Amino acid sequence: MKQEVCNYLPQNPNYFSIIYPGLEVIQLIGFWFFMFMISLLIPFIMVGLGNYFYKNPPKKINSLFGYRTARSMQTPETWAFAHHHCGQLWVRTGRIMLIISPIAMAFLFGREIDYVGLYGGIIVGIQAIILVSTIFFTETALKRKFNGLEG
Repeated sequence: MKQEVCNYLPQNPNYFSIIYPGLEVIQLIGFWFFMFMISLLIPFIMVGLGNYFYKNPPKKINSLFGYRTARSMQTPETWAFAHHHCGQLWVRTGRIMLIISPIAMAFLFGREIDYVGLYGGIIVGIQAIILVSTIFFTETALKRKFNGLEG
């Protein structure tokens, strides 16, 4: 028995490009804009939360919100210092990334979708590494300032 082919679906993969010329350009620009906005997400979060932690750290040590590591949760002093230090780092690095990321994404404008996706993803990956690396610097500062406490 022969299977029937669905006749009402277009068989040409370029069907929509034929009907809507310029659709590929719109998709390309739309994807670039999406990746551009994604590349700004981590820097904006870092600046926003960094300002919040720097100016208004959580008052009580808790396990739900804040910079939560074994060392930072030992005393109210370590808790306040960790938020102050981490907040300051996040604001500085977030601002730098807010300058660099759009410049890097500008070089991807007009490139193929695969190229934009790959290198846009690399940019976001680097941002994530920078975000996570602030834990090391904050823990080092905590250890230096509160060296008598075990963490």
